[in-house]
Amino acid sequence: VLFRSVICLDRKTGKIVWNTPVGTQVTKKKRRENSYATPTPVVDGQRVYAVFGSGLIAGLNIDGKLLWTNREVKFYSHHGLGSSPTMFENLLIMPFDGSSDGDNNRVGWKIPWDKGVLMAYDSQTGQVAWRGRRGLSRLSHVTPVVLGAGNSRRILSNAGDVVQAFDPVEGKRLWSIYGKGEGVTPSLTIGDGLVFTAS
Repeated sequence: VLFRSVICLDRKTGKIVWNTPVGTQVTKKKRRENSYATPTPVVDGQRVYAVFGSGLIAGLNIDGKLLWTNREVKFYSHHGLGSSPTMFENLLIMPFDGSSDGDNNRVGWKIPWDKGVLMAYDSQTGQVAWRGRRGLSRLSHVTPVVLGAGNSRRILSNAGDVVQAFDPVEGKRLWSIYGKGEGVTPSLTIGDGLVFTAS
């Protein structure tokens, strides 16, 4: 069992401003190149949000006070967790594209499964706002991207074998396109009316 903390450093001096414990997590298999705290925290100007390899999510204020935690997702991946969260208005968006920790660990890794999910959490309470279902996909490590403005906004998110768009308000999957690849890490990018992805 490892203790998890979120640490704030002074960007000029490097000194620790605050160091807040947010919980523990049981360590499971991961690749040597990964860590148990790989996801980059995201900030909305008032709060800091951090995600850890077990699926633990923590929300803190900018002074380091722990506001909430959420452990509803029990995450496992053959590689560990590499995706990072992103913000959409008052929602924290986080993909969990893992693999099975059962008898056949090729499921979700080499064999597509239907357990990949794009989660949205209320940033003030940590409660689940919606759960976007991928359908058949494989593990990946990609940070989602917000596309568009007004009523045309979409959350774009790719995983192993899929590139997808979700409604940011309800979490409904709007479209899904096949894009072969497992353990996908490059983020989507947008330009000239096109979405570019690599695997």
